[in-house]
Amino acid sequence: MNKKEFQKEIANNVKTISQIQTIKIINILTNEIPSTCYEKILCQIQNENGTLKTDKQKIIQTESEIKKLYEQVNNGEICFRCYSYPNGSYSYYEEDYDYHYYSNEEIDEVLDKTYEFGRTLIYHKEYSKAIEMFDLILFTKYLCEEVGNPEYDNQDEVLDTFEVDIEELRESLDFDLDYVCLYGIYATLDGNYPNKCEKVHQYLKKCQSHKLEAAFDLGIEPIKNIENFKEEWKNYLKQI
Repeated sequence: MNKKEFQKEIANNVKTISQIQTIKIINILTNEIPSTCYEKILCQIQNENGTLKTDKQKIIQTESEIKKLYEQVNNGEICFRCYSYPNGSYSYYEEDYDYHYYSNEEIDEVLDKTYEFGRTLIYHKEYSKAIEMFDLILFTKYLCEEVGNPEYDNQDEVLDTFEVDIEELRESLDFDLDYVCLYGIYATLDGNYPNKCEKVHQYLKKCQSHKLEAAFDLGIEPIKNIENFKEEWKNYLKQI
């Protein structure tokens, strides 16, 4: 059974139910909903009945806290770590090495807080601010400290420090980096971003395994004028 068939069956089965039965069904459904969907669903309901409210002061405060954390990231006070290991291939008679990147509590706090706040901004229709948050994750140059392979070296000496892009770090993140891109696309399409095609293309270049359409249902409201954008997008792709 696909989604449309499921929705049709639900609609057919709730046509004549009572208020008490409705409450029971709601309880059944909410027991099946993962906790990661709670905020979105509540905001959808509040948006539907006109009670959605945004705590502007809390948003300003959280935004300020995150930007201060990113100042520490930019200054190299909070960074990733890595160690190198032989990958089994050779060039010019020397063994080649790959890097294993890993995070720590400090950088996880920065990234997780930014990602969750970006999603909250989406659910409260603060799209331009959401784009700012997702762009911080995607386009910041992160510093990485190279240390010895802990399998052979228990010292904590920093051997080298260099910049890395977030794509190189995706395996060490607590969330799927593709969804940062997809939420950014949703915010771009449903907000008032001036060059939508260019911005969407920028996000999709960092998105490994999802197509544009995967972003369409991530917010609490349908994207406005989506068919017009699809035509603009087709024309844009022909020109690049």
